[in-house]
Amino acid sequence: MNKKMISYAGKVVYAGIDVHKETYVVACVVDGQVAKSASTKADPQGLATSLRAWFEGATIRSVYEAGYFGFVLHRALVKVGVDNMVINAASLKTAANDRVKTDKRDPKKLASDLSKGDLQGVAGSSGGEIALSR
Repeated sequence: MNKKMISYAGKVVYAGIDVHKETYVVACVVDGQVAKSASTKADPQGLATSLRAWFEGATIRSVYEAGYFGFVLHRALVKVGVDNMVINAASLKTAANDRVKTDKRDPKKLASDLSKGDLQGVAGSSGGEIALSR
């Protein structure tokens, strides 16, 4: 059975990534609709390569919350041409009645907020290289 191939050429894909020690949960929004949801092994280069393969020809913008995992994922995404933003988790807007955190909802909200321009990255994380002191 042939799988119908969708062309993402010329489209903008917004990817929200929920980063954990062993996995990444990703939700990708195209034209206001979730085009792909996935849970992958926590492998920065692997995720960067997968995003490029899933959405060949698209402009990809991604976002994840800063945490104790550092900026390795950010650098891997930027290296393959993904415009990535790292945000402070405390800066996310949540409704008073929507405080439940789940792995499925978090990346979708991140992707949706990114597509609306509602997020502000931490210094130096919006697509460029982050200068870190060692």
